[in-house]
Amino acid sequence: MKAQLINNIKHIILIVASFFTTYVVNAQPSSLIVNDKTPSDTIDMGMTLNGVPVITTFNLWNTGNVDLRMWPTNIYSFAITPTTIPGHSEDHFEFDPETVPDFLIRPNESRKFSIRYNSNPSPVFPVGKKYARARIGLAEKLPLSDNDLAKGYRDFLLIVRKTNKFIDGYEKFISFDSVYIYPVDTLRKIWKVQNNTNEELSIESVTFERYNKPPRINPHLFQSIIETPYKLNPENKTVDFIFRYYPVELGFDSAFTLIEFRPTPKTDPEKIDSCFVGISGVGVEQNLIIIDALNAQIKKDTIDIGNIRVGEKRDIELVFLNYGNIPFGAIKQEIVEIGSDDNAAGFTISKKLSEAAHLQPSRTDTVKISFTPPERKNYLVRYVIESDISRRKIYGYPDSIRKLIFYIKGTGVEPVPIIQDTIDFGSIVMNRGDCPARRDSIITIFNQGNMILEIKKIEIKPEFPITPFRIITDNMNIPARLADTLRIIFDALDGSPADFEAVLWLYSNSTKPRDTIRIILKAKGVKPDPINISLPTEIKAKPGNRIEIPILVDKEKVALAKSFSDTLDYDHTLLKYLSYEKVGTASELVQFTNSFIKEDENGGRLFIQLNDNKYLLPNDTLIKLRFNTFLGDKISTPINFLNPKFGDGICTNILTPVISRGNFSLDSVCGLEFKVGPRQGNLLFSLDDINPNPTSEKIHLKYSIAFGTDVSFSIYNSFGELIFNHTVYNHQAGEFVKVIRTDIFSKGLYIFEMRAGIFRQTRNFLLVR
Repeated sequence: MKAQLINNIKHIILIVASFFTTYVVNAQPSSLIVNDKTPSDTIDMGMTLNGVPVITTFNLWNTGNVDLRMWPTNIYSFAITPTTIPGHSEDHFEFDPETVPDFLIRPNESRKFSIRYNSNPSPVFPVGKKYARARIGLAEKLPLSDNDLAKGYRDFLLIVRKTNKFIDGYEKFISFDSVYIYPVDTLRKIWKVQNNTNEELSIESVTFERYNKPPRINPHLFQSIIETPYKLNPENKTVDFIFRYYPVELGFDSAFTLIEFRPTPKTDPEKIDSCFVGISGVGVEQNLIIIDALNAQIKKDTIDIGNIRVGEKRDIELVFLNYGNIPFGAIKQEIVEIGSDDNAAGFTISKKLSEAAHLQPSRTDTVKISFTPPERKNYLVRYVIESDISRRKIYGYPDSIRKLIFYIKGTGVEPVPIIQDTIDFGSIVMNRGDCPARRDSIITIFNQGNMILEIKKIEIKPEFPITPFRIITDNMNIPARLADTLRIIFDALDGSPADFEAVLWLYSNSTKPRDTIRIILKAKGVKPDPINISLPTEIKAKPGNRIEIPILVDKEKVALAKSFSDTLDYDHTLLKYLSYEKVGTASELVQFTNSFIKEDENGGRLFIQLNDNKYLLPNDTLIKLRFNTFLGDKISTPINFLNPKFGDGICTNILTPVISRGNFSLDSVCGLEFKVGPRQGNLLFSLDDINPNPTSEKIHLKYSIAFGTDVSFSIYNSFGELIFNHTVYNHQAGEFVKVIRTDIFSKGLYIFEMRAGIFRQTRNFLLVR
């Protein structure tokens, strides 16, 4: 334990020895000099009567580790000198040290040192505000420069007021200087009034008067009010008058306050003396406006450059006027994006507002800006001018005016043609007589740009008739955001099957490389494809029943056609046409406006014409035909195609039919009542056309029932979904009219179906609103 204690003591001794070694090595002078009233370098010694001195005291601390002293008659250690304030070059002669500036201050000790203002009553030193500069410094040895004092000195500005009035104000004039109109805060200044005697004196009256010419409608200067008489005594020697300035108009404002008091209330109570102060301020506004522009339109703070071709340069010149009543100084100018400080692409300031000198009120200066739009779009950017108002003695300005913002808008324009790069006419059937070897195709050219697209030249290489492609138009003008069409004609004069190709060239005013457009034209001349078309060969039914016969085709090839025509031939004593069914067939989308299926008046022939501007659907059933069967003259009949043709709207025979005829036969001889030409008065199952069609609220259905049976009524939408179903069980025979409300359905195309045993009939109707 004892050994451990000895080691600890040795360790502590080493630390202390190290500390003292460092202290000695780093020994240097250090001091602290402050006034006992304020830590500031400016010492306001107040006010005093003429001939009554005033003293201010300083505290001097030696905070270093060597002796310091103030050296007499040494300007680096102590001096009272004049200031550079105009009209006050002799004031320092009235200031003296209270004691001789020759003393020593040891480390960690302090001393007081005073300076006296003598208030010399001689006319050589008139009353008024006095200024002097005092140097107080401590040094280890006689200083020969400021460097010898290190940090051991301070320079002070001394201010004192000498007056010959028993009550007087600290200032004779108070200036608010320049204050921004509608300032963000009301500017306030204090006028301190002091009793300069040791007697109680009274302020008898206070007069505040504004003297603007012409007078302000709304006053800008205001003064606090005190009740008079107001007593000032040795315990309460001063009173503060508060002046407020809130300008709302431009220009100079002035006022004064006059105080009257009795200087000798005991010896001459009727005597009146006075003091006063003048107050002034200027309401100012920074206002820079654009009064003229070259190559641009001006609307308030917006500069509209208009449309400029992409890649082209436009120079604009702006004339700025200083419309405010203070000089305008610019310290920074830039053109940046909206929402960020990034430099705006395409804009350059080639001549800025002068940043070397202020623009005086009512004077003008010019700015030059270049704009080269790099791309096609609308541009909106900010021209930001940062003013120097924050560096000037202007009060109450809003932070928003530190930067003046003007908006520049313009549009980079160019025509942009949008067009497909290949026009394929597809396979064109070369079938002389039925199929003309001529086709038209329309190319839509859309101008996605924002200026007129001028197509100056259009040509096809190789030219017609070397290739079968030709055009009528050789130039076009397409407004921005609109489209136009170009007609291309394919005309194979010899009509021989072959592969054809050419190049269509368009030359426009668009920017490179879009100014030249190359479009490949293709076509393939082919012979008509064969297509199988057939009817079932074993169709059997008892007389009196209804049968449904499908026309069968190659589903891949039928989709190449838009139309079908033919005449079916059969024994009219066995079959009588009733109706057709197209749902679920290649003809499902065919509208029967220009189509028909009807039987010859004498029976035995069925004329079929399916015509539409849509391609047939890829389905192996072209259409289904319904017939009533009768006990005829024969037990069977062939059903023959006489001249089937498939067309595509241009060629009436684009496919070569490979025909297989059908056959119908009776499988029973019962049913004599269904002999061809049924007895008058007998009813058949039938469904008339829907009325009205199109409809909006309800449909009327006229139908007949041959004998009592179950009958169902269904409605399907265009997607084949069942949305309505109603079944009448053991429906009686007769003719009927049924009404179904449709206002619960949405508008569109619907299919109505009626079923009774093997009888099935459909009708389409359109629901509108």
